[in-house]
Amino acid sequence: SIMFIVKVPGVNGNAGCGGTGDFDEDGNRSEIVVGVNGNIYAFYSNCTQMWSQGLIDSLNPNDIETGDLDNDGYKDDIAVIPSAVVVAAYLQIFNGSGESIWNSSKIASTTINSVKIGNIDNVVGEDIIIDAFRQVNAYNGSGYNLWNFTNPTGSIYEIRFGNFSNNGTIAFVDDGQDV
Repeated sequence: SIMFIVKVPGVNGNAGCGGTGDFDEDGNRSEIVVGVNGNIYAFYSNCTQMWSQGLIDSLNPNDIETGDLDNDGYKDDIAVIPSAVVVAAYLQIFNGSGESIWNSSKIASTTINSVKIGNIDNVVGEDIIIDAFRQVNAYNGSGYNLWNFTNPTGSIYEIRFGNFSNNGTIAFVDDGQDV
């Protein structure tokens, strides 16, 4: 496990989420991305800032996940969901240079709890899965909506996915409630 503390120069606030990636494409996941005060900031391993980028509506990030959405062999793409209730629930995707790749339209009328990246459709390239209070959406790395799952019997607070039974099917694991 990795533990890091980053003080963003000139910014007061608490980092709500973060992750590591290979933003300089050197083969090592040694760079850090954190979200604070409506922005995301990327840092080299020596904590020198690489770049910063504002989020939609300047909302604080609720979760950040890194992966290889453009299938270039590097974990250099960043999926961010802002923290908002009713106002907006968006998914934003950035490359390792901080440039916006794509933004979703409004997804849900509630906060999106988490975002995960992995291959969920058994097609080359990683995909994105997000969960909101009563819905789960899946997108490919280019932003195409693969599927939506709405109105489960319980609330979804955290999601993990994987081919747990080795049959090519995704299994959802949530906060202990039956979905």
